[in-house]
Amino acid sequence: MANNLSSKQVQELQHNSSELTFKSNFSAGSVIDDILSKSLPTRISFRTLARIIMALIGSLKKATSFHRVKDITYWRNLAESREETNKRYGRIIEMQHKRIHTLESRLQILVTLARETQKMLAEIGAEKRASEELGHGEHVD
Repeated sequence: MANNLSSKQVQELQHNSSELTFKSNFSAGSVIDDILSKSLPTRISFRTLARIIMALIGSLKKATSFHRVKDITYWRNLAESREETNKRYGRIIEMQHKRIHTLESRLQILVTLARETQKMLAEIGAEKRASEELGHGEHVD
């Protein structure tokens, strides 16, 4: 009678579990067969079977509660967007490098012009002093 009762309960559980739909990457039948063949005697009690079912349901819930990004297109799109972003940053770095080079060359030109201006001012100052000295000397005559 107990055996008959447990088989009826097993059938009810099977019927109830057939209504549930779980999405997974592995077949539950092979997992159950593997568990039963390794760890359980040929006759299992209802309690043991219920524990196995509850453990499988729990593991399936945990597996489906993780990030639902199992689609390969998501990862492909993510990689492509990162690649585009990296290329864009590469172009930005190149443009900044060109700007820095341009600014350095312009700064070098400005420094050269400043030195030439300084030399010209020094020459003008020397000529002015010389003309003033000559002017004072001529004025004295």
